[in-house]
Amino acid sequence: MNYSVKYFDKDTNTQIQSPKVVNNQVFNTQIIASSEIKDITGYNFDHLNVDKLSIGTGQNVIIVYYSKVTGLSYKVNYLLLDNDEDDSNNVKLAESKIGSNKIYKDEINPTNEEKVIIGYKVAKYSSNPLVITTDESKNVLTIYYEKDETQTKDIHYTIQYYKDNVLVTADTETYSSTIYVLDEITFTPNVNKYEGYEYDSVNSIIPNTIGDGQIIKVLYTTRKDLSYKVNYYEKRNKCSITWTFTSN
Repeated sequence: MNYSVKYFDKDTNTQIQSPKVVNNQVFNTQIIASSEIKDITGYNFDHLNVDKLSIGTGQNVIIVYYSKVTGLSYKVNYLLLDNDEDDSNNVKLAESKIGSNKIYKDEINPTNEEKVIIGYKVAKYSSNPLVITTDESKNVLTIYYEKDETQTKDIHYTIQYYKDNVLVTADTETYSSTIYVLDEITFTPNVNKYEGYEYDSVNSIIPNTIGDGQIIKVLYTTRKDLSYKVNYYEKRNKCSITWTFTSN
């Protein structure tokens, strides 16, 4: 005579592990069912179909019911795709997401975990789907992004030049361009644009980066640090006397 032990998921009533068969049993032998409980990864013991099994001539079956482990977490990383397998040096494009209250063998669809990141598009997933395990350190989904050149922005800006606070209309410059959405335009003034004038860095309006519709004002003031030299010659002695003057 023999008896068998079956291991079932109580929620789906499906077998989660191959049954165990114990042979050479004596009629009327009492089997303590709890002695057949064993650890199964991803499951917690729930209940037995019997407390004791008396070996008879019919089917001798102990069924051990389990429930899946719950309360598991997972992590989603958002990284810029590069050319190696080491994610530790990838650029992080967004804060990681921590998901919770998952059940063993739940499947995480990566498309539901995507984030819209300006300037980038999804390139690939580390797994599709991510299957939840009891080892939470392995419940990691990485979504890789790449630069999306189709994401652009229009920039229109004007540069005005002033001499002693008077606009030099003829020198006004207007620019329009379409650039990648994350690119920036900067402007460095020509400090020697006008002879006899010096660049006024204090009162000029020069942004670190140029925004759409912005007006840049570059101011110049008349130089007051110029000097000139006058030489005087005494004709008789053929000697010279020099004076240097500074204009104010």
